[in-house]
Amino acid sequence: MKDYDNIGDDEIRLIIPEGNSSIVRKWWFWVAVSVVVLAVILLVVWFNTREIESPGLISNPYAHLGAGMQQKAEPALPNIVLNQSACAVVSDTTINDIVLRVYTPQNATPELSMGAIDTADSNIVMAFQAADIRADNHQIVGDFILKGAIVSNGKSKKAFCAIIDGKTYIDNSESTPLLDEAIEKHGDFFRQYPLVINGNMCENKPKGKSIRYALCEKEGVIMVVSSVSRESFHDFAQALADFDVQQAIYLTGGNSYGFCRTEANQLISWGDASEWDDYAEGLNFIVWKSVCSGK
Repeated sequence: MKDYDNIGDDEIRLIIPEGNSSIVRKWWFWVAVSVVVLAVILLVVWFNTREIESPGLISNPYAHLGAGMQQKAEPALPNIVLNQSACAVVSDTTINDIVLRVYTPQNATPELSMGAIDTADSNIVMAFQAADIRADNHQIVGDFILKGAIVSNGKSKKAFCAIIDGKTYIDNSESTPLLDEAIEKHGDFFRQYPLVINGNMCENKPKGKSIRYALCEKEGVIMVVSSVSRESFHDFAQALADFDVQQAIYLTGGNSYGFCRTEANQLISWGDASEWDDYAEGLNFIVWKSVCSGK
């Protein structure tokens, strides 16, 4: 028998009943496991805390929106380009089963132009036919001011676009002081059909279906929106209103000619320029040019 009474003052001795050594081993094993698990938990908490508190380490910047928001497809107001190159951002969205193609200029300003457009001019980011041309005399329909010069007069179409001192105005009014201001300040002005005014769609007399184009203002951004398929004025205008466009007027549609330059410097064109040779006298465009072009 062991002498349990013979223990010095500076000695610690673990006393267990004989035959119970396996219990001690099991007890120490679970203590060790608990320590390891606790250490792992503390490390995980520490790393997660660092990721939240360090902005540069957040792997998903949209995590705070929740899973449902991450899956939501935003309607087409196109992406903003974070560089200084001039281009057209092109994207599609579907509203009321109508596919809309959205052209948004980046680092470019609008102006009116008359005559054929040279696709080789790299300063031109986007070009769309603006005012309609009469079939009988090939003259522009409605008021048209080009850099302050009066090209034509008329109020058959009441909506208008005025470009004055680099700012674009879209509205619907037979009489507007912006017409005289465009003349005085060497600005631009043309008239077209109204499609959306102050967020409300407008009805128009022309019937039938065609490829449609519109000059729009959405959330303070000026853009051009077209239909991919042939649509009526009514359905196209309603789709624009449901796209939350605040202002929109028509641009020449159907087989009108135009082009744009994308972020990848790809030239995309539509229509056939040669079909408009007979209308050269009244052929006109709204174009966006690079802000660095100086032209």
